[in-house]
Amino acid sequence: MSSSLLGLLLLEANIWLILVFLFKLLQNVQPLKKEAKDGCDKALEEKRKTEEKVAQAREAKDQLQKDLVNLRVKVVADVVRARGEAIVNFKNLRIYTSTDLLTIVLKFRPSSLCQF
Repeated sequence: MSSSLLGLLLLEANIWLILVFLFKLLQNVQPLKKEAKDGCDKALEEKRKTEEKVAQAREAKDQLQKDLVNLRVKVVADVVRARGEAIVNFKNLRIYTSTDLLTIVLKFRPSSLCQF
């Protein structure tokens, strides 16, 4: 055998060894690639769930803020109405003299309310 033929055979053997090594390496990488893909899918699913929870929390916060504004408006309206009633009642009391008030009190005493 000539040395060039021997060199070619050694080169071919080395190429086959490299191919076998790469094939084995590729077999080891495939499960890792699948694990990485599964991990990525799981992380994306967790991100989606978290985003849904954040959206729900934002909606709840917005609704609570609307409810708070509505309650504040209602309280202000109730206070204004109560103040108005108090002013009207006070003005109504001022138009009566003390004699008129005594007459009103005596007229509506409990004993007269019980008489039919």
